[in-house]
Amino acid sequence: DEMPFAGHPNVGTATVLAWRRSIFGKEVRGTVLLEEKAGLVPLELIEDEAGRPVGATLTAPEPFSLSSPPLPAEAAAALIGLEANDVCAARHPPLAASTGLPFLLVELSSLAALGRSRGVPSAFEALAAGGAATLLPPKVLAYVRLDGGEAARLELRARMHRADGSEDAGTGSANCALAGLLASLDGTPPGLVRARVMQGVEMGRPSELLAEAERKGAG
Repeated sequence: DEMPFAGHPNVGTATVLAWRRSIFGKEVRGTVLLEEKAGLVPLELIEDEAGRPVGATLTAPEPFSLSSPPLPAEAAAALIGLEANDVCAARHPPLAASTGLPFLLVELSSLAALGRSRGVPSAFEALAAGGAATLLPPKVLAYVRLDGGEAARLELRARMHRADGSEDAGTGSANCALAGLLASLDGTPPGLVRARVMQGVEMGRPSELLAEAERKGAG
């Protein structure tokens, strides 16, 4: 099946195209626009001081949305090998959210809980057997706030676990959904919400992801 939207493949593709300087007879500079199943993905190219392309900043193809009802803390915790008290539901319950590709977003109570987390295939299978297969995505982004509260830029640690037990070191599409969720929370003022997410640390493949989402109005 075609993946509707992915973060790092887009960034890598845009960067390689910029290295080539041209494609199909057209110069590549400034912005690359990729069309995918979820929609158009604009990528603003990033250059170093010498003018060499070193990356890109993407905009998700869809607005933030919730794709299913909240999942009980106990059920979400079981998916990643934890207990219900490892889940922090003070700001939001475990939620399936998307900006082009859905993920279950779960805030955890501590770095220790994040370190113990892992994808548990049998728990995903049990949830599917109960009729939740069509409602919940088979991917969980678990995260922990490092700053202890609101700030100009939130500092987060995250892990992304799949239903097959595997883990991803850096997941742009999941963190796009997370940024949207953070901006949508009650008490968040209108304007930009910025976050720095460190993912893949436990795998020995640390990835730094910088995300921002705009909250418009009070809703």
